[in-house]
Amino acid sequence: YETYDVFSAEGPMTRFRNFVDGYSIAVPRGMKVDMSRGDLYAVLTNETTRMEIYRQPTPNKDEQDSYIYYSNGFMDNKIDHKVSVNEIRAFGKNSALVTAWDREPAAAIPTDYNHYASFDILTEGNTFSVFIKSTEPLDPSYYAPMIAGFKTEEPTKAYHPPRTRAVNMETRGWN
Repeated sequence: YETYDVFSAEGPMTRFRNFVDGYSIAVPRGMKVDMSRGDLYAVLTNETTRMEIYRQPTPNKDEQDSYIYYSNGFMDNKIDHKVSVNEIRAFGKNSALVTAWDREPAAAIPTDYNHYASFDILTEGNTFSVFIKSTEPLDPSYYAPMIAGFKTEEPTKAYHPPRTRAVNMETRGWN
C-alpha cells in the first residue's frame, strides 16, 4: 500500500503528500521519493539535492522552542559554516524559522552537498522540519514555495516497515 502520493502542480513544482505524517508540500518536479524509513522521515532526491522531512510531536510551545533550539545547535560552529539566513520568515499563510548556510566543498568528494537550508514549520501539536542539502546554492526562491504551500491534514495511513524474508545461513553464498 502507498504511504504517499506525488501529483502535478503548476510551474516547476509538484506536490508531495505524506499520508503517514499528515502533510503535503510543494517540491521540485522529478524528485524521487524514499519512504523506507517512513516511521522517521521522508526523503526526496534528484541529481543535485537531497531533502529530508521530519515530523516531531511538540504538544506545547515550550517543547517546540526546545526542539528548535536543540536542532539548530550546530550553528555554534562558526569555523566551517557561513550562515546566510537565520530568521522567522512568512510565506503566504505559513511562517517558519528558516536557516540557510554554506561551507567550502570537500575536495575529495566531486558531488559534495555543501549548500544547506532548513525550515521548521510550527503547527498545533507538531513541528515539521525540512532539511535540504544541495550541490548548488539554495536561495529563498527555491524553498519559499515549499513553505507557502505547506498544508497539514489528518494522517490516514500507518507506517509498516518493508517486509524481510528469512535467510538460510547454510546456503546464503556470502562471497
